[in-house]
Amino acid sequence: MSPLYGGSGGNSVVLDPETGQLVSDPLNPSIAMDSRTGNIYAAWEDGRFSSFQYNDIALSMSSDGGFTWSAPIRVNQTPLNVPTPNRQSFFPALAVGADGTIGVSYYDFRFNDPSLGLPTDRWLVRCQPTSTKSATNPANWGNEVRLTDSAFNMEACGTMLGGFFPGDYYGLATGSDFVSVFTQVDRDNVTALFFRRVSK
Repeated sequence: MSPLYGGSGGNSVVLDPETGQLVSDPLNPSIAMDSRTGNIYAAWEDGRFSSFQYNDIALSMSSDGGFTWSAPIRVNQTPLNVPTPNRQSFFPALAVGADGTIGVSYYDFRFNDPSLGLPTDRWLVRCQPTSTKSATNPANWGNEVRLTDSAFNMEACGTMLGGFFPGDYYGLATGSDFVSVFTQVDRDNVTALFFRRVSK
């Protein structure tokens, strides 16, 4: 069975920690393949790691063309010492480089505080699996990079279907580097597209 459906997995909604306002979230999984090994990776939002208090970013791997999948692991590096509502992670994008390096990007609220607004950032976490370093071990994920230069205010985004909507124009590609595309509110409070290149 796919790790994305059934079993103990599932999703929580993404909410503004102070106001309870919904963040419109497409809940789309992101899937990529390692062209060297044929391993398939899937990343998605999942509440199982917090007893469904909030979403983390889960990852699972298939080495047999998608017939079976590894147990999902939490790959986002959102700190667990911030208030529980600020641990929400969402909108994952996944890519695998020609050398097998895996990258997953996502948003979270780790820098939120009680003041007005909802500080939000985009992050990239990586894993370079080897014969002794499996991508299915959470300890092998790290090298987190902040993709946003500074936090943007999610509450300044437009709304759609009753929730803040930063747009679903986000993705991750890789060649010699990782290139992340994502939306954020700029200094003029306009939701715009940004990109960031990160060396492997």
